[in-house]
Amino acid sequence: MHAPLSRRFRLSRTLLATAVAAVTARLRPEPTEPGPTDANPGPASAAAAPAAPGTPSPTSRLRTAVLLLPVAAACWFNLIVLRSETTPASNLNDSAFHLQMVHWAAEQMSRGRIPLDGWFPDLTLGSSFFHHYQSLPYNLTALVARLTGIGIETGYLWTLYLLVALWPISVYAGARLLGLQRGPAAAAAFLSPLVVSASGYGYEHSSYTWRGYGVYTQLFAMWLLPLCWGLTWRAVARGRGYAIAALVLALTIATHLMTGYLAVL
Repeated sequence: MHAPLSRRFRLSRTLLATAVAAVTARLRPEPTEPGPTDANPGPASAAAAPAAPGTPSPTSRLRTAVLLLPVAAACWFNLIVLRSETTPASNLNDSAFHLQMVHWAAEQMSRGRIPLDGWFPDLTLGSSFFHHYQSLPYNLTALVARLTGIGIETGYLWTLYLLVALWPISVYAGARLLGLQRGPAAAAAFLSPLVVSASGYGYEHSSYTWRGYGVYTQLFAMWLLPLCWGLTWRAVARGRGYAIAALVLALTIATHLMTGYLAVL
């Protein structure tokens, strides 16, 4: 295997392990209050050293790890199948336009300007595109590229690659937030790369890849939508967590208006 490709796989494995560990820690069940029988344990139970409240047993940890395997498998499948998306090439779809938007945002940042409005000259005769279009994904991509120093095109391609490849994590997290058990949530995440539509514009690979349509801003909203649904449902059902639910909903709308409309419904 060539050295650059080997480095890609090592980076992909590290990102996948970090993401799965973060989701597992974030969605760990909250400790339950001790019941009436727990307050006055009998002699037999008093002799044993009980685990601290909320501490998962080794069996529980093993079961959780096994149930997360489908999520990791789906992500690993995507990382392998889509690895060529990180190779620069002339774009045949909307990515050519989206990449120019990222370049424009990065240029505004380099001049000390706030890239939330301005005249974008690279579309037909020019347009105030950042004023009336969802520009947050372009600004985020440009910011990441500038902070990491990896270059605008490299930052764009790797952002697209990782968001598409790791989407099963968002599906799993959203399903858990909606109250599904680990098994059904892992099954949903495992099957998410297989979703296709007749038009190819859905939440699927063909919407974003080089040979597809390159709808870049929808990709950010696709990642946020399961989390948005889960957090808003928890806020309504439990009466708390309104702030984080409102924030994720606002970000979904800001990244892609149509997906934000779907989230509001």
